[in-house]
Amino acid sequence: MSHKLWSPPSGVTTNIDEFREIIMNKYQVKLESYWDLYEWSINNIAKFWETFWTYSDIIHSTPFEQVLEENKRMDEIPRWFVGARLNYAENLLRCKDDRVAIYSCSEGNTSIKKLTFAQLNEQVRRYRAALQHIGVTVGDRVAVYLPNCPEALIICLATASLGAIFSAASADFGVLGVTERFSQIEPKVIFGCNAVVYNRKTHDSLAKLQDSVLALPSLRFVVVIPFVQDYSMDLSTIPNSITIDDFLSLPGDATGPLEFEQVPFNHPLFIISIFF
Repeated sequence: MSHKLWSPPSGVTTNIDEFREIIMNKYQVKLESYWDLYEWSINNIAKFWETFWTYSDIIHSTPFEQVLEENKRMDEIPRWFVGARLNYAENLLRCKDDRVAIYSCSEGNTSIKKLTFAQLNEQVRRYRAALQHIGVTVGDRVAVYLPNCPEALIICLATASLGAIFSAASADFGVLGVTERFSQIEPKVIFGCNAVVYNRKTHDSLAKLQDSVLALPSLRFVVVIPFVQDYSMDLSTIPNSITIDDFLSLPGDATGPLEFEQVPFNHPLFIISIFF
């Protein structure tokens, strides 16, 4: 039998309680529980999401004119927040202080690393400047062939800040899986790594990266991150390759602020395949 794992302590007001109270006051409805709110939300879709947009303080440059094209069927893919212009990365990077944004560790380096919101913003700014320098713009595809690491998130946010589209393949993918996925979307740049550590063994990634790159003619740059510090970074056989340090140095002394391309709410953000 299923059982409840956790409930908030009695008497504690949660965010969902606060939001439910806003809905009740705004629309003069009685919602005594989460399930009452849930039922109301699916019967009042536009009202629910308009209120949530305001409650969650979505950063935007142009407000929406319509919450949802309710006259369209699901298979017609109705648009949400029609007319709004905003940027996903700008909303995720609204904090710029010294609170910790990311904790990370890996099998090859088990010490826990921390990245503050201020540091994350700066890293995204640098990656964005380099991507912009090589011509990545709205609608272009940027791919990563990396383990789950801070760099992957930074690249994702930098890509989104430009209005470009992010796609990913795990570092343990084989060449066929990578090329079948990425050949369909024709990425302009791919980020890979030199090696990964799994089960206390170092596994080379450069050979797979090389074979993948040869099958992806759309690539203009192949950026390689030294994920395993004491492993080879010989990129001589990988076309259009460059180390991450050299890539980030391409814009020179560019010190402009982190900017965010404003795009429609339904602008593509990710191309992600999920395997079960």
